[in-house]
Amino acid sequence: LCARIDGIAAEIGHQNILRLCENVDLVRSTAEAHGLTPLAQLTRSLEAALARIQAGRASSQAALAEAQAQWEAEKRNGGRDALAAARNRLVQARLDANTWQQALADMQGNTGEVQHALGRPDLALPLYEQALQSYPSSAGSNVYAIERVRGDMALVYRARGDRARALALQQQVHATLLPLLGAQHPDVREAQSEIAALGAPPARPAKRQ
Repeated sequence: LCARIDGIAAEIGHQNILRLCENVDLVRSTAEAHGLTPLAQLTRSLEAALARIQAGRASSQAALAEAQAQWEAEKRNGGRDALAAARNRLVQARLDANTWQQALADMQGNTGEVQHALGRPDLALPLYEQALQSYPSSAGSNVYAIERVRGDMALVYRARGDRARALALQQQVHATLLPLLGAQHPDVREAQSEIAALGAPPARPAKRQ
């Protein structure tokens, strides 16, 4: 089981979709066969991320390259209407490419959770770090996913004895999620509980933009 998860982590950077799918399916079936329900649920999240990657990867990159080329051509030779159409197409192509990038970040974060659930925090931490770097934006729908990754990272640092870094991450999670989700949301309460366990008051909530 661990070897299969290691294979998933190794292939994320190379984006070998077929091998990723095979490894995720084997992890899920093995976890279900041994009654590891939480792990099986996490692999379903991996499968969802893979589905998004498969749907958008190749087509979005090709569309972005084509839209960029058309935009450059219209800037040189096109009229106002053609230039506006090319610009709109380029904007949409960039949005589609961001969707693929977000799916990759989700995949990295979810794989980190699987490693963490198996008691392998040293393998989970770099995946969490990669996920934070991969998210195309820290705004909008990405906020919750990013803060969940930060919370998971904080748990790793706390287990390793790095309480200062764990505290800083949990305070950031709490400050960001509190105004968005409210004080009773499980993730907000978990962050507050961790902060208390680390011996400090919660940070002030982040101001809404």
